[in-house]
Amino acid sequence: FCLIGEGETKEGTIWETAKYADQLGLSKLVAIVDYNNSQVRAVVSINLKEKFESFGWQTREIDGHNLSEISEAIFENNLGHSDKPLAVIARTVKGKGVREMESNIFAWHHKSPTEAELMAFKKEILA
Repeated sequence: FCLIGEGETKEGTIWETAKYADQLGLSKLVAIVDYNNSQVRAVVSINLKEKFESFGWQTREIDGHNLSEISEAIFENNLGHSDKPLAVIARTVKGKGVREMESNIFAWHHKSPTEAELMAFKKEILA
């Protein structure tokens, strides 16, 4: 299993690895891409599903906040339904469940909450 962010898909090493994973028949390899739409869109728009498929991977696009969808995507692959590696494109929302973070993802990309903000965010999430 490999967890990567969409920003990492701008790096050549990701696609070199993707190419060789299919060529080597790594059918048990699962890459989960955290696709929160904050990196790729900011630089260049690529279709990750099509890109992984062009390197010989099978793909699944899922709601990255839905544990059932994550489990199903991975479980299907482990049953041996394919001889290809799997890319799970998990669409997510940065700061899911905290209105301030969800509505201002770029401000929170590299920022940690203060103690007071953390307490307020916990209350919001647990409400």
